[in-house]
Amino acid sequence: MPEAEVPADAGRLHPAAAVQGALAQLRQMAVLLVVLLVRGAQADESYFELITVGVAVPLLLMAGIVRWVRFRYWFTQSGVEAIDGAFVRRRVSIPFDRVRAVEENEGIVHQLFGVSRLQIKTGATGTQLDLSALDRDTAARIRAYLLAKVDAPSASSVERRADEVQRLRGIELLWVGLTTRGGIAGAVLASWTYPSVANVLGVDQPGGLLLVFTLTTLAITSAIGVGQSMLLLWGFRLERTGARITIRHGLFTRQTIEIEASRVQALRLQQSVLQQLLGRGSVFVEVVGHSEAKGRSSEMFPWVRRDEFDGFVARFVPELAETVRVERP
Repeated sequence: MPEAEVPADAGRLHPAAAVQGALAQLRQMAVLLVVLLVRGAQADESYFELITVGVAVPLLLMAGIVRWVRFRYWFTQSGVEAIDGAFVRRRVSIPFDRVRAVEENEGIVHQLFGVSRLQIKTGATGTQLDLSALDRDTAARIRAYLLAKVDAPSASSVERRADEVQRLRGIELLWVGLTTRGGIAGAVLASWTYPSVANVLGVDQPGGLLLVFTLTTLAITSAIGVGQSMLLLWGFRLERTGARITIRHGLFTRQTIEIEASRVQALRLQQSVLQQLLGRGSVFVEVVGHSEAKGRSSEMFPWVRRDEFDGFVARFVPELAETVRVERP
């Protein structure tokens, strides 16, 4: 697309986008680069691998920077448009009435620079427009503008519903981690690494050593899983304001998901084995074209009593809570 077609007042991303883009390029090639470095270090005379790494790393960094330099976005009367791509150019056009969700994230790099990442999602799979680094004031204005264009609730529906808020308490956060993370991974790791450890220790008849090793591995991996869960779900807050559902959580990577209630297709209560014993579960929301990753749904609230699920639906998504009369055909 010719640059002349880009409006003169088109927006630019924050320079932090160049840093994030360069790091993302390196992360994608990290395994290959490590392999090349190891092979190069072991080679006696050939330095091909090291030369390859020396050339590839600057190119990958340059790709992230070039993409930032060339990225532009702007708004029209009917939607939002952007020019994207480091070497292969791509134009994205999203009508306002096709926006299904607006998601805001702040990773460690974003927090260091005081910026936010805004993802605009439609009915297709994945993220259709990724504004990877915006200063927080700009991100807030764009999010509010988009949601104002997307939301079209009737005045009566807004007046009829009071705002609802539900938070995840500290002890509940711990229970979520204990009941959903770590155990299975620990068992797999123990069974995979035990033969090697037993061989190093010279143990022919492991007996109790196997049990101790298994329990230790399970404890370590479970602790890691619980820690990751607590960091991810830290400060979990669910809000229903008018026709909008807002989900916020995260300590180091802060995430905000805003969904129009009329776009919700279904709610799903998912229970691990331990959660079934405790009568609890995690509620996931199904929205066309919006998910954390392909094949996954967004977690609406991670700790809900099974016998209170209907009441939870009535509070936050009353559109799905209407009583349906069932008759025999």
